[in-house]
Amino acid sequence: MRGLKSKVAIIMGGLGDLGFATGKRLVEEGCAVALLDTKDEPERAKEIGCLSWNVDLLDEDQVESVCQNAMDTLGPAGILVNSAARFVLKGIEATSDEWDEMTGVNIRGASLMAKHVVPQMKQLGQGSIVNFSSVSGFVGQPGFSTYTATKFAVRGLTRGWATDLA
Repeated sequence: MRGLKSKVAIIMGGLGDLGFATGKRLVEEGCAVALLDTKDEPERAKEIGCLSWNVDLLDEDQVESVCQNAMDTLGPAGILVNSAARFVLKGIEATSDEWDEMTGVNIRGASLMAKHVVPQMKQLGQGSIVNFSSVSGFVGQPGFSTYTATKFAVRGLTRGWATDLA
């Protein structure tokens, strides 16, 4: 990775395995990193040189507030990584509540993060959004149809934003 020194990155799902590893690597490359997660583990974030904020991705006011707080603290974000995910290993048997939670975190959460970070990227005149999907977003697997649907939608968001924000 080149050209990341002094950049600010916000990672949704930053205390999960993939988000945490991404945060660690971005710090190694010279970024200031905010790890946003439903988990509240500031000491773990500090171990790798990050700051962390607790956020409920289903609450837009909270997402907006936390994003703003992170950018007020670290500076305008030029990098957004959406790595948070919820999955329920059910196919057609998934309940409405399970669907709501998965779509809320996996799709709407990513969208809300972009909504509240992209304006800062536009002010910077540059920015990068990395949306984590899954192999399940490409192929169906037994018992994963609800998760597959949400991760396929993340791929759609990514393609749509590529044209919207170009």
